[in-house]
Amino acid sequence: MITVFDDFDECLKEYERVRPWVLNTLWYENSGMTEREVMAAIGSRRLILITSENAYALVSFCHSDDHSGFASAFNLEDEGKFALMHLVGGRMNGALREITDLIPDVENYVRGHGYSRLVAVGRKGWKRVLEANGFKTEPHNELENTYTKEVL
Repeated sequence: MITVFDDFDECLKEYERVRPWVLNTLWYENSGMTEREVMAAIGSRRLILITSENAYALVSFCHSDDHSGFASAFNLEDEGKFALMHLVGGRMNGALREITDLIPDVENYVRGHGYSRLVAVGRKGWKRVLEANGFKTEPHNELENTYTKEVL
C-alpha cells in the first residue's frame, strides 16, 4: 500500500524518514539534481512524494513540450502528457520487492490524474525488473535507459 502526500507538513515529516534513501539515489543516479532542488520541487508540488514502508518514488506530471529529451525517446500519441518517475529507491535489503509492488499503485494514481503513460529513466540494471512489470525499454544514454509503460 502506498501513501501520497498532499499535505505539506506531513510530506516534510515523511521526507525526513525517506531522506537517506533519497540521498542514496541522488548519489547513484545521473540527473544532476541536488537535494535542495528535490526539496524545492516537492515544496512547489512539481514532484509528488509517494511512499511505502521501505520504498519511495518521486513522480511529476509532464508534457513533452517541457521535456523534449524524453519525448524524442518514444512516439507520444497522448498529446504529449506523461508521468515521470524521477527518483525511486528504498531501504537496502528489501526495497526492490516493495518498489515492484508499488508500481501498480503508482499506475493507478497516474491514471486517476488523466495520464496514460508512465516513464522512468534509470540505470540499465533496472531493465529486467521493469520489463517484467510491463515497461518497454529504449536506450537513453551510455549508462541509462528510458522505460515506458502504457497505463490505460
